[in-house]
Amino acid sequence: MGDSRDIIFIIDDDITNLTVARKTISDKYDVLIAPSGDKLFLLLEKVTPSLILLDIEMPGMDGYEVVKLLKGKKSTSSIPVVFLTAKINDVTSIIRMRAADSQIRFVANIDSNLPNKLIGDETRIRQVLINILGNAVKYTDQGFVVFSVNGEISDEGTINFIFEIKDSGRGIKQGGYRKAVPQLYSAQRIAGQGSERSRAGAGHILEYSQNDGALRLCIA
Repeated sequence: MGDSRDIIFIIDDDITNLTVARKTISDKYDVLIAPSGDKLFLLLEKVTPSLILLDIEMPGMDGYEVVKLLKGKKSTSSIPVVFLTAKINDVTSIIRMRAADSQIRFVANIDSNLPNKLIGDETRIRQVLINILGNAVKYTDQGFVVFSVNGEISDEGTINFIFEIKDSGRGIKQGGYRKAVPQLYSAQRIAGQGSERSRAGAGHILEYSQNDGALRLCIA
């Protein structure tokens, strides 16, 4: 690892989250990952990071217990820790770090009325958002990337999430966002509507469209 790059630890028991997070920020930081608090402390015996990204809900030692131990040791008490408290906050933390050393201003507008706990395929949603936002940062040399999250309650009582990404970059050609999304879905073009819809299981619909320089996703 180069001496000029900061070292970041990512601690999460979900291997997909670890892989995606490391891939997203490893071009600017040296990243070490671990699946548990116990493994974190083994890493700390070898190297001191500039920052620890820490999941809260882990089997065995949870995030709060890890922080208590970190702050109780002189050698680790000053290490900054950022909790990955929720999937959306997780996404914004990773993208904010990616944009930090550039001329880009990253803004996240998240509806405060959205519920704190949801049942759904969070991992897939997280992967889609990180890939698309990562591309927005990549293709924006200067200016801004704005990430907005809202929700609409359906007649069935479920929530349709509306994610909108807008940036001042050169953009990706119409339809190009399909390449940014992992091939988790089998999408079909809706002829003449400029949008795409796909199904990844019962009740899980992904729809997205590009209009006025913004990408709008609807996930139900």
